Amino acid sequence: MTVTFERVTPGIALSGDEADRLKGEIGSQVEAMGLDAGSMARIQDFRDDRRNRRAVSYRVLSVEGRDVGVELVSMT
Repeated sequence: MTVTFERVTPGIALSGDEADRLKGEIGSQVEAMGLDAGSMARIQDFRDDRRNRRAVSYRVLSVEGRDVGVELVSMT
């Protein structure tokens, strides 16, 4: 599954490695939960590069086959 960050709320910053890991986790969650466009979801324990746990909220903007566009809403 290919995940693309189409929109990112200002103030959310990710390293390249973090972005790749987060895309993988989002893709897995979208497949497992059967999310479609308009769905909101949350990853409770995403680990950043410093191994800190962070909660990530995102909205699925589009699903076309195995391509998913998302908006990163918050990361705390």
